[in-house]
Amino acid sequence: MGRGVTLTGGLALRDVDPHDLPVFFTFQQDPSANFMAAFTAKDPGDRQAFDSHWERILSDPTVLMKTIVLEGRVVGSVGKFDMLDKPQVTYWVDREFWGRGIATVALAQFLAVYRARPVYASAAADNPGSIRVLEKSGFVRQGMEKSFANARGQEIDEVFFVLERAQAGEDPRNAQH
Repeated sequence: MGRGVTLTGGLALRDVDPHDLPVFFTFQQDPSANFMAAFTAKDPGDRQAFDSHWERILSDPTVLMKTIVLEGRVVGSVGKFDMLDKPQVTYWVDREFWGRGIATVALAQFLAVYRARPVYASAAADNPGSIRVLEKSGFVRQGMEKSFANARGQEIDEVFFVLERAQAGEDPRNAQH
């Protein structure tokens, strides 16, 4: 299934196309992926709520969402939205492609386009894959608190991260604000 394979190319980000949404909805149906993501929709099977959510996302000028494409196949999404007036990054990779570095490469590509700093992120404390992606991308742990996880129906530990400045090779003068 490609686990342990080094990702060397063929990964691209593009604007979200309406044809991507049924694929994203399928990704959202995976119980294991929902468990790891933790902070998901209340009812991942509610297509109407999903469509309404994405309609809001795609019509909000403050949101920047991209589709992750690997060798022509939609494998996830990455983006930025504002929460409490702070820019937050988010990403989702189809479980079939976990462990191949896709989220790390996609987030790096995204952060090369979305250059405003600081930028924030969070992950379930028991999601080592997502935490590893954020740390490899230069995010630093900022704290932890209990938060309600829809996918688990209970409060869990959520770890908060911040990326304060441009990474090596990035020109901070090109930052978007």
